Amino acid sequence: MNDGTYRHFDRETFDRYATDMTKAIEQIAGIRATGILMGPSMYDSRVSAGKPPRWVAGNPAQVAEVTGYYAPVLAFYGAWVRDQATHRGLGYVDMQNIMEQLTRIQRVENPDFNMIPDAVHPDANGQAVMAFAMLEQMSANRQVSAIAATKVNDKWRVVGGKDEVADVQGDDGSLRFTFKAGALPWVLPPEAQLGYDMTKSGHKLSNERLRVLGLAPGRYDLSIDGVHVGTYAHAVLAAKIELQANDKTPQYQQAVAVANLNKERNDKAIHPLRDKWAQLRNRFTRPGKTGTEEHKEYLVEFNKDVAALNQLAAEYETKIYAAAQPVARKYEIVPTATE
Repeated sequence: MNDGTYRHFDRETFDRYATDMTKAIEQIAGIRATGILMGPSMYDSRVSAGKPPRWVAGNPAQVAEVTGYYAPVLAFYGAWVRDQATHRGLGYVDMQNIMEQLTRIQRVENPDFNMIPDAVHPDANGQAVMAFAMLEQMSANRQVSAIAATKVNDKWRVVGGKDEVADVQGDDGSLRFTFKAGALPWVLPPEAQLGYDMTKSGHKLSNERLRVLGLAPGRYDLSIDGVHVGTYAHAVLAAKIELQANDKTPQYQQAVAVANLNKERNDKAIHPLRDKWAQLRNRFTRPGKTGTEEHKEYLVEFNKDVAALNQLAAEYETKIYAAAQPVARKYEIVPTATE
């Protein structure tokens, strides 16, 4: 985002970018790691026209350049990175096109829509779109679980791929079993919900499917761990239902708790760590400031604070991984009480 320097295309600036990016790619290869290259995110020219970034706002000529040309400049940078990935056999993630496409779609109904309030830094919805782009384009696992229940010769058979199914019981009008998925559904905090919905992230990357064939005609209540999560016609259950976005399910609520813990980790540990490093940079990068007594004294407290925040982040990670472990759930499908 920054490397084009917020102006019309400049060859000298781009050559410096290409040289440094090539060096970074080769250093990654040198440690036998596999690089995944990513293009820039979207620069929102419509936002920029009314509210240009503060670091160019005082220069009318640069405001005109950044508003009229910077998105195409970033597209050029992204295309170069994409070609590097192609030549080197590396992964590539295109952020810009999906963000621009979704923005255009939303602006058909709401011309004021944006996911980048200052034209540069995506909000929670924009970050959700970026996360989707990474996972989708790098072919992440697209399925949480797939349960298939079939009644054959008056006996229920329930399978869940590699996931655990136990205690299967039932008759023509009911079915009960225990199921332990290998993962939780992907759930984001409310401020990122629109980005999650726009990308159809749940269906595409967090699919939690249930299919039941063999129930007698009628309507059925589905409960998980004793919690009623929905009522469905037998034909709907036979076709397939998806549960990943059903906020009544225990697994969804478990995933909410994980998402909230991660948000708390960011708010209380990661963002303060970033701020600490920014303060150090801003205070002591000027010539003559590094190595002074003031700098040395500052580093003593700085190192203590950073160590404490790193420890706090690690403690949150332990809590997050513990909270994210799937557990066995009791599924019950029974006729609705009104039928």
